[in-house]
Amino acid sequence: VGFYFALVVLTKLNLLDIFVFLQRAFAHYADLDPRPGGGAEVPYARLLAFCKAFNLLPSLLSLTQAYVNFRASRTADEGGGDKDDGKDAEDGADEDSHHEHSLTYPEFVEFVGRCALCAFAAPYLAKQHPTPEAKVAALFAWLHSSQARRSRGETLRVPSID
Repeated sequence: VGFYFALVVLTKLNLLDIFVFLQRAFAHYADLDPRPGGGAEVPYARLLAFCKAFNLLPSLLSLTQAYVNFRASRTADEGGGDKDDGKDAEDGADEDSHHEHSLTYPEFVEFVGRCALCAFAAPYLAKQHPTPEAKVAALFAWLHSSQARRSRGETLRVPSID
């Protein structure tokens, strides 16, 4: 699963609406990376705030599932497992220490896609949403109808996928 996979899964949905939503959500929850050449990243704590604001936690995902999806979405973790470069935290030499606890925009999109696949994999939901496309569509329908979106007056048109 990768960023490309997330894009492929989203192809049956209205991509413009989805990407506008994802960009706005990322911009709202992201912090700027103060390092030279650093971009914006969403720290893990703010990612949890996103999940709670859109009622993903605890309605669709457990805290453990959110953490597993966070870890799996990080590109530093590609190649399997935790990143361990042998540097101690007190060395201060680990350039990726900031990234270790946050997600870039492509990783954020990956996280949302993984959450969709995880949240709608429960047997009672998987029957209604059997394909990855249907699971992603269901997640965006959930995000669209959440109280957080309604309170901010945002809308996201998500067609049903048959």
